[in-house]
Amino acid sequence: MRVRESWTGAELAVRVPRRTRCVYGASFYPGWTVTCDGRGVRCAPSREGLVAFAAPAGTTRIAVRFGETLLRKAADAISLLSAILALTGWLALAVTSRNRPRCMVRA
Repeated sequence: MRVRESWTGAELAVRVPRRTRCVYGASFYPGWTVTCDGRGVRCAPSREGLVAFAAPAGTTRIAVRFGETLLRKAADAISLLSAILALTGWLALAVTSRNRPRCMVRA
């Protein structure tokens, strides 16, 4: 078995005698994908809450990756838009309050 791991998943080369249920040691969340020899394989949470999938018999190259879901991409876009609007509002307030006259005391 050969393994190459990163922060977002791993690549494995395994040899199994028959179709085998495998469990990858990371918590399962939507966004995990598994491919065996380039073909997508269904993955689901194991009883322990880890990433589980079935590997076919023989020598197989498995890639387990964590990626963005559509919901996460939408949330990222909303967060970015909110930050831009907040910064724009803060700058507009800073510019307009700078040009406004201060309190004047009348005698």
